[in-house]
Amino acid sequence: MFPILDHLLLEDYQHVYEPSDDTFLLCDALEQDMQQGILGSNMSIACEVGCGSGCVITHLARLYQEMKRPLFCLGIDINPKALEVTNRTGIRNGILLIHSLNHIITYFFTL
Repeated sequence: MFPILDHLLLEDYQHVYEPSDDTFLLCDALEQDMQQGILGSNMSIACEVGCGSGCVITHLARLYQEMKRPLFCLGIDINPKALEVTNRTGIRNGILLIHSLNHIITYFFTL
């Protein structure tokens, strides 16, 4: 299931990339890879460079959460607003936020 985004405002999209066809395509591909076993239980860390709204990294974290597999997720962006929005997207979708550091990296962990 695609991440819930009802917490995002038009103002947010003035500062971060609004999810579009490429976002949905990547999320679908990650889900297919998970179903086919390409993303296996041996993966423990995921990093999204340019996390924007946080949709992709949150989607991946939720996939692992549904499978009851731990995954340490990193969202990296030079835009502090993108990290804030990624944090909010993770929280809105039930992903445990661990920390935000220096406006460069945000990370959360699936339990």
